[in-house]
Amino acid sequence: MIDYDKVNEYITTMLLKSGSCAQLTNIALDDLFGAKNQVISEKDLHDGIEYIIALHKKDVEENRYATTEQKEMEKNRRELILKSLEEQIKVYLKSQNRLQ
Repeated sequence: MIDYDKVNEYITTMLLKSGSCAQLTNIALDDLFGAKNQVISEKDLHDGIEYIIALHKKDVEENRYATTEQKEMEKNRRELILKSLEEQIKVYLKSQNRLQ
C-alpha cells in the first residue's frame, strides 16, 4: 500500500533541495569532463544528497508490491549508501580544495 503522505513529504523535500542538487550535478559533470574548477559548499553538497535520498525514498514508497517492512528496509539501505557516498565525496572535494 502506498503511503501518499510520505510521497508528498519526499516531493516537498525534493522541491526544497532542487537548487543544491543542480549544483551537485554541475560539480559531477565538471569532474566528468575533466575541468575540475567548480566549488560547492558543504551545505549544498549535503542538501543535494538529501534530494537524492528523498527521490529514492519516493520511488521505493511508490512500489505497490512491497510490504511496508520491505519498503522501510530498502529506504534505510539506500539512505545508508548515499550518506556513505556523501562522506567520500567530501573527502575527494576537500583534497582538491573544491569544498567550501
